[in-house]
Amino acid sequence: MDVLLEIQSKSGVSSEFMKILFKLIGISFLGDFVSNICLDAGQKTIAKQVEMLSKLSILIVSLPILESLIHMIEKLMES
Repeated sequence: MDVLLEIQSKSGVSSEFMKILFKLIGISFLGDFVSNICLDAGQKTIAKQVEMLSKLSILIVSLPILESLIHMIEKLMES
């Protein structure tokens, strides 16, 4: 955990964005893991649905980062 705090302090990224980043990584790993379990069980349709749900979840969780990026771009274009 100390390493993660050190990365956050050196990068200058807010703790809120780091929380979102770790949520995104967790959703990605979990979605892939569950999808592979479904494929191993012969449930290809359910595996595809899990993949789609994890991608949709990633999109929803990342909305604050996308919003922040859009505001940055707007500020740069005003200059």
